[in-house]
Amino acid sequence: MSSKPDPTAPTATYPQELAGTGVAMRRLLAQVAEAATTATPVTLRGEPGSGRTFFARAIHRASAWASYPLVEIPCDRVPDIAAIAASIQTPATFLLLEVGDLGLAAQAAWVRTLAQASFRRDEASSRARIRLLATTSANLEDGAKRGVFRADLYHRLTVVTAFIPPLRERRGETPALTYEFLRRFASVHRKQVRRVSCRAMELLVRYSWPGNVQELADAVERAVILCENQTLHTHHLPRAVRQPEQGLAVSASLEEAVSAYELGLIQDALRATRGSRAEAARLLKTTYRILHYKIRNYGIDHRRFKV
Repeated sequence: MSSKPDPTAPTATYPQELAGTGVAMRRLLAQVAEAATTATPVTLRGEPGSGRTFFARAIHRASAWASYPLVEIPCDRVPDIAAIAASIQTPATFLLLEVGDLGLAAQAAWVRTLAQASFRRDEASSRARIRLLATTSANLEDGAKRGVFRADLYHRLTVVTAFIPPLRERRGETPALTYEFLRRFASVHRKQVRRVSCRAMELLVRYSWPGNVQELADAVERAVILCENQTLHTHHLPRAVRQPEQGLAVSASLEEAVSAYELGLIQDALRATRGSRAEAARLLKTTYRILHYKIRNYGIDHRRFKV
C-alpha cells in the first residue's frame, strides 16, 4: 500500500515556521492554516516582495499535498501548458506566480485545464490531480471588469483570497522576521551571528522597506556576510537603512509626521473592523463622512482589509 497521503484529506498542520505576532498577521496565519487543509484554489494578493510566494509555499508544506511536487510557473512569460501536463506523473500543486500577467490565450488554456480538474498525462487517459495556488499584485477583479482577465478564471482562482500586508503596515513583525532571516543566513554562510544590537533593530523597525520583506531579507543577508562577530551593528546595515543614524535624511515636517500617524490609525481601524468604514469611524470617534474623505484622500483601498 502506498505511503503517500491523500491530497484531499484535511490532515494539514499549522505552519509554525511563519513569523508574525500582530493582529493582521495572526488573522493571515489562520487563513493560511485553514487553506492548507483543503484542495481549494487560493490566491495571495499583495505588493511585490511582501511574501506572497513564501506564504504560498507554506500552504503547500503544511498541506496533505506536501509530499507531492510544487510546480512554480512564472506567468510573465507564456507557460507551455502542454509540456507541463506531460511532465506530471503524480498529484501536484501548481503555483501561478503573478497570474495577472497571463495573456488571454494562456488564460483560456488554464480555464480548459481547470474545467477538467486534472491533466491528461498518457494515451490511456489516466489523469493526475492538481491543486492550484496563485499570487498577484494586480487587481484581478478590475481586470475581469475591463475584459483583460477572464471572469471565469477569476472566479475559479479566488475561491479563497488572502491579502499579504506590506511590511510598512506591520512594522511590529520586523524584529521576528529579522531574527528568522538572521538564523537562516547565519547557517547558509556559516557565521556565528546570533544577535542584533538595539540601535540596529531600531533602525530596521523605523525603515519603510519599499521592497517589503524581500528587501529586509537582502539587508539581513548582507549584514550577516559583513559581520565578523556575534552581533549585528548599525554599520553592517545598508546605507538607506542607516540614513537616520548618519544624519543623511531630512527629518519629516510636522505635516508629514501627522499624516503618517493618521494614516496608520486609519489602517489599524480598518484592519480591526475588516474593512467596515462605518465601524472604523465609530472606533476612531469620527463621522463616516470624514473618514470616507480621508480614506479617499490617502488612496486606501478599504476592500483589501476584508480578508
